[in-house]
Amino acid sequence: MKQFSARYDLIFQQSMCTEENLDILKWFLEKILNKKIYSLKMLSPVLSISSLHERRKTVDVLVETDNERINIEVNNVYYKSLNKRNYGYLGAAYNAAMVVSKDINKMPFFLQINLTWNLPKKFKDAPLIEYEVHDKVYDSLYVDNLKILVYNMDYFKRIYYNKNIKEKDKHLLMLDLTGEELKKICGGNKIMEKFRKNVESLNSDKNVVNFLTIEEEDEILKNTFKSEGFDEGKKKSTEQIAKNLLIKGIEDNIIIETTGITKAKLDEIKSKIAEK
Repeated sequence: MKQFSARYDLIFQQSMCTEENLDILKWFLEKILNKKIYSLKMLSPVLSISSLHERRKTVDVLVETDNERINIEVNNVYYKSLNKRNYGYLGAAYNAAMVVSKDINKMPFFLQINLTWNLPKKFKDAPLIEYEVHDKVYDSLYVDNLKILVYNMDYFKRIYYNKNIKEKDKHLLMLDLTGEELKKICGGNKIMEKFRKNVESLNSDKNVVNFLTIEEEDEILKNTFKSEGFDEGKKKSTEQIAKNLLIKGIEDNIIIETTGITKAKLDEIKSKIAEK
């Protein structure tokens, strides 16, 4: 049976981004940022909207540390508009903080961490790509409290198979492994072992596995991104996944929680299934 790693955002979120697993997330971020984090608080992944006509924005992970707001995006599939979508999430979080800030000069530093697979070939040998908003001529920052980090996750898997993985990179590699490989890389580290057991437990949960299997087998995301654009493709893929989960007998509340679909839309899909 196929095992799903933390390159799938559902596994990532449930294995290290819940309240009982904040110690794993804190350790992971300390490795990424190469510094000690003294406080860590989970924030709502649903960003506020400014009008009834604006679509709801939901990030993968949003946390607050000592003096930073960190948005983590797990990108299992790279597509043309991915960077624009992720930048939109970061911008929405930045804007929300600016609106409520009493002193705009005391806003927290905003950091987006993108864990991305299948980046364009030009980044093949780049483990990390860093982005800031600045001009090219004078190298002057437009804003001094915003940065985007893109980790080339395929790079770390490649150097692992070439036996060149370094101890400092194991926290990234563990996101892309399961089974015996994950056990080998996590052995001897208490936090990584906890993460491994969480991944193993999630792979034993039939609801999680059914959801991820359907999502992967249908390949709806990949196909619709190319032909219809992200928003329409995402909508159709979510509805198809919900339909397949219904057919498999998965409970309504689990489908709503894992897909984000509304109860009204789920009832509509149920009616269509009943008509056939």
